[in-house]
Amino acid sequence: MRLSHTKSPTVKPTWLAILTLVLVTAVHAEESWFTGDVGMAVLNTQGVVRGAHDRNDLIPYLAFDAGPMFGRIDTFGVRTLPVGYGHLEILAQFRNDGFSAPGLSRRQDSVPVGIGTLQVTPLGAFEFKLLRDLGPSDGMLLQARYLAEAKLNKLTLYPELGFEVMDRRYVDFYFGPRQSEAGSGAQSWHASSALNAFVGVLAELPITGPWVLNAYARLTRMDDAIANSPLVSQSWRSTAMVALAYRF
Repeated sequence: MRLSHTKSPTVKPTWLAILTLVLVTAVHAEESWFTGDVGMAVLNTQGVVRGAHDRNDLIPYLAFDAGPMFGRIDTFGVRTLPVGYGHLEILAQFRNDGFSAPGLSRRQDSVPVGIGTLQVTPLGAFEFKLLRDLGPSDGMLLQARYLAEAKLNKLTLYPELGFEVMDRRYVDFYFGPRQSEAGSGAQSWHASSALNAFVGVLAELPITGPWVLNAYARLTRMDDAIANSPLVSQSWRSTAMVALAYRF
């Protein structure tokens, strides 16, 4: 996590509303109906666009099951029909691809909504998502990842390996220069779809009583379709998160 050129954490009102709703639900729910972690987290996302600072966001940490509803840190949804080792899910995802940079138009965060499934098998968990950005890019995202589990005394590790496909519209909106941005090289660059690979790990450590410390790190290799953009300064992006949560 880079410490230089960062901004103070900001709180998103929408996510505070979600956290409040989940806390109220948890307090009034039967223990067998609501299980999981509820807390707050600081999320750091490395800026890859020239002139854009790293982002530090203060967000709810929600990893829970509540009947057919669920939260998986950045993904929230409802389980529907049984499929294999899991269910067909209707879901939405929190992303922070948006940025501000000198001389560039501000890019707002996307609003991905779609379908997916989490297949928890004897060999590990496989997750697949197909999402459409209802926000400014109007693009599509296809995600797939594998998660394992390893216990070291009280510490539990969840290593992950996966990839994400961004269609041309998504790449163009977030990583492509616009004609109005002087000196951005807009005329010499053409957007195309991108395949980004990533590796990460989530760590859980009980502290005292129901309180749990969670830490997450991910390193993403950006496709050349993104790295070759005149706006992009590097081909690797790091993400890190630290959270304190109450376990129900």
